[in-house]
Amino acid sequence: MRREKSVPVGELFSQLLKNSGLEEGVKRVDVFNAYNQVVGNRYAEYTSSKYFKDGRLTCVISSSVARNSLIMHRMTIIERMNGLLGNNLVKELILK
Repeated sequence: MRREKSVPVGELFSQLLKNSGLEEGVKRVDVFNAYNQVVGNRYAEYTSSKYFKDGRLTCVISSSVARNSLIMHRMTIIERMNGLLGNNLVKELILK
């Protein structure tokens, strides 16, 4: 029995995620982790829920002071998150 060609494990894993429909979920987790890393533990603790769809990250912040501070730095947060993610996944950050 002869093999036609070898395929890297990373490529097989990517195909598995795409075929099983888990690719979007993995992207969502990556975006949430990047958000937590960029804003730091202090602001991540005030974030009660997060939702990501179609390039929009919506975060519910439990403290009005923390929300206002994050709003002032919204564009910087988006740029740093996209830098960590390696592409332009996050286009808009909505803070409620």
